[in-house]
Amino acid sequence: MGAAYFEQTVVAKSAGEAFRQAQERARWEDGHGGYTGTIAEKPSFVMLQLPARMTAKRFLALAEEAEFNGADDEEERWERERIARLRKSGTQAQVRRAEADLRKAQRARERFWKSVPDHARLAVERAAELNADKWGPAGCIELRGAEASAARKASGKQRGTAFKFFGYASS
Repeated sequence: MGAAYFEQTVVAKSAGEAFRQAQERARWEDGHGGYTGTIAEKPSFVMLQLPARMTAKRFLALAEEAEFNGADDEEERWERERIARLRKSGTQAQVRRAEADLRKAQRARERFWKSVPDHARLAVERAAELNADKWGPAGCIELRGAEASAARKASGKQRGTAFKFFGYASS
């Protein structure tokens, strides 16, 4: 079983109402059989605060990148364990190559986190954690500004709050 990324925008009075509408729409479009890779597979949602001076599009792109390039300490631990195994049973060339790969990944992670504004780091980290859990809750942010206006216009609703749900779901 795999996972598929989804983003779904809904205009409603509350995030809870928007979540129910999003799930109903996904079930109607993709069926009730499970493993659809949509919000229908999510048991709940977690509301995140969109960082100041950041669009939802930029925020979600950073969260996606953080999941892969902003890897946590666990991935680094795996690489160190791999190097330790290679030191026991591999060649010197394999060890050097693995150590170089680890340094390269560390530099890439540092570059990535330098590109994330300080005030947004915690929210980006939390969104990346939500993305990584295909069985856990969906992420949700309230849209604002031009993105909220465009969502209301696309939905045909003049009133209501625009919410964007996102994450990976089992498929």
